[in-house]
Amino acid sequence: MKKPLSQGSLLVIVLWMLCILSVLALGLGYRVSLQIRSTQTSLAHTILSYVSRAALAQAITVLKKDPTLHVDTSHDIWAENIFDFQDIDAGTGHFSIEEVEEGRARFGFTDEERKVNLNTAPQEVLENLFSQLDLPVELVANLLDWIDPDEDDRNHGRGAEKEYYEHLASPYSPKNAFLEHFEELLHIKGFTPEVMKKLQAVATVYGSGQINLNTARRETFQALGLDSAFYEKVLRWRLGPDGLRGTAEDGIAKGVLDFVTQLEQGEGLSVKEKILLNKYQNYFRVTSTAFHVRIKAMSATGLKKEAVAILAIKKGKDVEVVYWHENE
Repeated sequence: MKKPLSQGSLLVIVLWMLCILSVLALGLGYRVSLQIRSTQTSLAHTILSYVSRAALAQAITVLKKDPTLHVDTSHDIWAENIFDFQDIDAGTGHFSIEEVEEGRARFGFTDEERKVNLNTAPQEVLENLFSQLDLPVELVANLLDWIDPDEDDRNHGRGAEKEYYEHLASPYSPKNAFLEHFEELLHIKGFTPEVMKKLQAVATVYGSGQINLNTARRETFQALGLDSAFYEKVLRWRLGPDGLRGTAEDGIAKGVLDFVTQLEQGEGLSVKEKILLNKYQNYFRVTSTAFHVRIKAMSATGLKKEAVAILAIKKGKDVEVVYWHENE
């Protein structure tokens, strides 16, 4: 006959059971805590995605409201507008649409026609641009061979065509058509993330393929062979006699000939500048059709997210999102 357990033995067993239950409870509590935190983080990211989409909708709305249908400048409501783009409340968070260019931050977005278009620029313009950026000029031939319709790798200098790409470890064929997105450059021989980073601020694959004289960057004019002295003339003309940005005295070209005439009358043009402006006259315009939108979203808890969109104006005032990327 078994002896009954003593009170001391029962107490030890109870204590052991309590210890085991405590450990199980702690483990369960920790797992539940992790799940709650994971759910909260996931919810916050979802909220930030909605805030980013609200910012995108705001950008489209403002772009559609732009009253200057036939002229686009760096002073339009889409380019610099603290009322619509700075720290805007979106219910569950807030957002800003902000760009930094030449060391200056502003609330708004930028047009793509201020840059050199990699799809349509003449070879000499592309070579000038790559040289400015200290990039191998040989990359231009590779780029042009990627987008041209033929398979001759000697049309633009020694480039790379189908034969090169089909002998890679993971073979593929060249596109033989215009680039649709900037990231496609990584498929082209010699184009690395470092090359892309240098090109991103000064080159584009979006828009009309022409250069907006009202917004063109310094690097854009220099790629055409027009030096810094010419760009300084353009800057003074854009600011007008009062030297202030965004006033009634700002220089605004309503056409290519108007740009040349105003610049000649206000600043004077050298023979070389006149020759180059005439040479590329069919490559110029005074409006823009594609826009780069950089969004900074923040949740009520302080979590942040950035997103980038490319907007394109289609027929009339319709706006299409041709590129969208949210950073994780």
